[in-house]
Amino acid sequence: MLAVVFAFCFLGTISQAQINITVLGTFNYPGATETTSTIPYGINDQGDVVGTFTDAALKDFAFVRYADGTFSPLITEPNDTANYTQGRGINNSGTICGNYMGSDGQLHGFFRIGETFSEYDYPDAPTTEVFGINDAGDFVGSFGFETAFVSIRGTARPVLPQFFG
Repeated sequence: MLAVVFAFCFLGTISQAQINITVLGTFNYPGATETTSTIPYGINDQGDVVGTFTDAALKDFAFVRYADGTFSPLITEPNDTANYTQGRGINNSGTICGNYMGSDGQLHGFFRIGETFSEYDYPDAPTTEVFGINDAGDFVGSFGFETAFVSIRGTARPVLPQFFG
């Protein structure tokens, strides 16, 4: 599977939006074949893309495709016991976030700064996925049965749906 990076431009009002889609580039993780997949999930202002590469044995690894077109080695969270590490977001300082499968059979979030990993679990939740991180270190994800959360300045809270009456 070929990864494609898009740019979206929205013109007009919400009710009459015209959407122009521009393909910025296509790529596969090196060595990719028709039995593997490369999926981009996040991009920073420098053009570095983080994503997930699935090999022919269905093992998932995170990766970074740098703006200059080079790739990081495949990334596995050290506590990943199921060959399931997914890269989901990257900020401008290069901090990567994502999730991995632990020995308990549950998903856990992670952050990678340089070569150092730190795990993140939403408080008292059986599962956690981290999907994006900004330059201030605030991040978003989901826990439990797909409940969204946001962590701002170190305080995590669920994002509950708003109903209008």
